[in-house]
Amino acid sequence: MVGTKRFLASHSIETGAARHDLAEHEARAHTAVLVAIDGKFAGILAIADTVKADAADAIAEMKAHGITPVMLTGDNRRTARAVAAQIGIAEVHAQVLPQDKAARVRAIQKQKGARVVMAGDGINDAPALMQADIGIRGAANSSQLADVPREKMDLYQKNWLCVVNDYRVPKTKWVVLRYPNDSFAQSANMSTAAFEDFFFDVCTADYAAMRKAQEPLVARMEATDRVRIVSPGTELEFSIKDIPVISCYGDRNIP
Repeated sequence: MVGTKRFLASHSIETGAARHDLAEHEARAHTAVLVAIDGKFAGILAIADTVKADAADAIAEMKAHGITPVMLTGDNRRTARAVAAQIGIAEVHAQVLPQDKAARVRAIQKQKGARVVMAGDGINDAPALMQADIGIRGAANSSQLADVPREKMDLYQKNWLCVVNDYRVPKTKWVVLRYPNDSFAQSANMSTAAFEDFFFDVCTADYAAMRKAQEPLVARMEATDRVRIVSPGTELEFSIKDIPVISCYGDRNIP
């Protein structure tokens, strides 16, 4: 059996012998996972995320622009505080379950009247990303759900995407930004460095100039009745008459 001290205790496994080692690992920003064999404590696995070299500089830059960084994590308090101290984050909320992170984001919005940008993964942190004013997500594997059984994906569509499509999209102001990691670059068949340059060039484009440049296209589409699309193996013809034309220039979304 492998899990936290609390998890092993819930199965009546005594872990008192690990108290000193646990404290030492947590003070060194390690996540300590306890191991039990045949109902008895057997050892500790110490896991540590490597803090990126430029993380502290990024946090300092945020502070310089009046942004207050806050850490929400499922890790224990000592580990969370040790990591936060390394990168300069003062406000830390530790041992927060994924389903509780949205409540923490909501509390920050309400108590401080702040606009919240939430960065996290697209699955465990999804509720918190949805609650935030701006959500920034990234997945190490963009095909992570590829082998999920159809019936479980149907549940995901029913219980999760309905919230997005029926409430979040039409009734709230929101932004979800997928940051450019290795997986995202691979899907574009580009190196990570080249894709990062492309990504941030798009995100910082001159949208006012883009809006003006799109005006002739909007006028052309509004005056068009039938459209024909031809490509190898494909030939489509349909009417777009009376269909609203929405120019995409960054006012409501990033193209």
